[in-house]
Parts: sequence; structure tokens; C-alpha cells
Amino acid sequence: MAAEPLQRALNNLNYLWKWHRPAMVDVCPTVDTTAGRATMVYPISPSLDNLRHNFEIRLVPSDTSTCQIVVDYTTSYTGGGTTWVNVYSVNPATTASSLLTRVDTNLTIPSDAVALRFDFQAAAGTIDPQHILVYPAPADAAPGIKSSGFIPFDSGMLTTTGAPIHTELINRCKRSAVALLRDRQQQVISFLQKESGTPWTDCPSDKSIIQAAAVYQTFQDLPAVRVFFPFQGPDITINLLVLADVSAGATQGLIRVRQLEVPNANAAILDASGSIESATLLLHLQGNGLERYADISIAAKTTAGNHTRLRAISAYWRPGE
Repeated sequence: MAAEPLQRALNNLNYLWKWHRPAMVDVCPTVDTTAGRATMVYPISPSLDNLRHNFEIRLVPSDTSTCQIVVDYTTSYTGGGTTWVNVYSVNPATTASSLLTRVDTNLTIPSDAVALRFDFQAAAGTIDPQHILVYPAPADAAPGIKSSGFIPFDSGMLTTTGAPIHTELINRCKRSAVALLRDRQQQVISFLQKESGTPWTDCPSDKSIIQAAAVYQTFQDLPAVRVFFPFQGPDITINLLVLADVSAGATQGLIRVRQLEVPNANAAILDASGSIESATLLLHLQGNGLERYADISIAAKTTAGNHTRLRAISAYWRPGE
């Protein structure tokens, strides 16, 4: 066989390594905009390959001053007893009532990280965090089998004496591409608010708390979201990570994530334990082609006289699930 078109396919494989960059974090925080500080913890599912990442953070300050931004990760989230490791810290200047877009690049998130902590503190006035985006920014693929199973291609392999049998390289195109696509999970649902105290969005809300027990001890839904999965299905599975706690009382089975508007819709029920809880949710997709979608609802309930506090939800999807 001639080197082409296999050489081009293998070069494309290395291109895929560097430029397949699905967001690991893509969230608009829900926080009290009258506060000068906001600290939030977000559960994540990082690559097994210890990739570098780019961080893009957008916020609007009330004053012309500075705002310290600190990002940490942890490998075991236990609430107040968590050990955090710094990813980076910056203190950019701010202009009153103007959007600040801060971009910091090539920062490594280890494969065993389970959560990121974002801390914003204005030197003066208040802040309104608008959006947090974190996505892979890997360097060029170095030789050797990666933890994800991806095997990069040495561009000279097909043109040197003793080149390998083409069958291995043809198989490598598929196996490495599949390994990479499944390793870098794609975020499909996000929700985030402050890590402690009474959050901006209480679940159920204060209005529900004062109603009859029959109301507030049933699930109260946040507005539903429509998630698109072009050309996927008919059924897929998403992986849920949930962080929630309670003011007091039992924690079992207080968070629900479910699909709406389809027969035999599934629901995942999770605890508000204060630790990161995980579950899977099978979705029956609606629509066709580019318009494949699922309508998903997040809900919480509480025990008598108490509050359930939903801190964060992230959901990820990867091909084949």
C-alpha cells in the first residue's frame, strides 16, 4: 500500500488530539449580585490524560477597582474538611459596570480531580459573575500510549525502513479516535451557586416552605432545559454529578433529575449529603437529525421545617453512552 491516504488519516488523528476541546465547565453561576465575594464548588469529570486547560471567566463589577480570582482543585470533596490545591490566582483591574473577560491558559487539571473551586473577591463594591468556561488545551501529542488509550502517530512511521504493517495503523485511527472521544466528556447540563450558607436559589423556595407539608415535601422543579444531541440516539445515557446539602434533617433522595414529555421517561434520585453524588440517566431522544433533543428538569424537595440547598449539578455525555 502507498502511504496515502493513511498518512493523512493518521495526521488527522494527531490533529484531533490537540483540537478536540469539549468544555469541561460551561456554566452561568446563580449568585447574590449584592455581595462582594462569591465562592463556588463545581464537580467535574476530567480527562485521564492530565490535560492542560484554558479558563475564561466573565464578571461585571460595581466599582473601578480590582477583583481577585482564585481557582483550586480537590481530589476528594468533603465539605469544610476538603484539601484544596491551587490552579492559579490573579487580581485583574476592574472597571465599574463593565464586563471583565479574564482568560488564563495552559493550566493543568489532574485526572483525579473531582471538583474545582472558584473564588471571586472584589477589593471594593460588588461583583456579578456571568460565565465560567474551562476547556482542554493540550500540547502536541508526545509519543507513547496515553492513559485514555489514545496512541499518537509519529509522522515518519510510514516513510522509514521497517515501517509497521498498515493494519495496525488503520486500526489505530479508529481505536485512538474512539478513546479520545470517550475520554473528554462533553458537558450537557450545568448549575452552580455558592458553596455554603443560604444560596440565591433555595430549592424548594421560601414560598414553598411556608405552604402545606404536602406541597413542600414533594419535588419542586426548576425551569426545564432542552439539551440537543445532534444525530445521536435513539437512546443515550448522561452521567450526573450533584452537590447539595440540607439545613437540617435527613438527606436521602432529595434531588431529582428527570426527562420530560416522553413515554416511560426516566428519573435519577440523588441525596443531598454534602458530598458529590453521582448517577446515570437514560434519555429517550426526540426530534430528528440535528434536532435530536431531550427536555430535562432538575427538582428538589425537603423534609419538614428544613431547607434543601442545591449547590451544583454537572452532567456529561460521551459517544457510545
